Amino acid sequence: MNNRIYFIMIFAALSIFVFAGCSRGTTGQAIHENIQDVQNTNGASHEQRVPTTTELSSTVIHHLVLKVEGMYCQACPLGLHKMLLQAPAILDAKVSYQTKSAEVLYDSAKISKEKIAAMFTSPYTASVVDDMAVDAAMYQDIKANFVQ
Repeated sequence: MNNRIYFIMIFAALSIFVFAGCSRGTTGQAIHENIQDVQNTNGASHEQRVPTTTELSSTVIHHLVLKVEGMYCQACPLGLHKMLLQAPAILDAKVSYQTKSAEVLYDSAKISKEKIAAMFTSPYTASVVDDMAVDAAMYQDIKANFVQ
């Protein structure tokens, strides 16, 4: 009987953690406010922003690597990934809890690396590690490695 109670208590605790998400994470309101700061007026969805190979030749795509502080659980990168993809100028993103980093492919004509780093609000902070322009072939190679 004691094992059964112990099992129920553990199951209840895990359920609360999973369904509540990371308690230290950014609130939905804070994420929404940051997205509003960088959204354009046409409201394009992420799928609509993915450039074709022809469009890539006329767009200045950058690969940004950020060091991200403040992630406390493995659910944190999921919320940050979703937040990044809601900004219209961000073409793709990968956030890693293990390396405490984020990689972002973005249109540098529409958003700056500083604005992307500023999207991370308390308890998160992001600092630029590397930023480089990429051509169409590099874009495809980097994007292929962005398995979330």
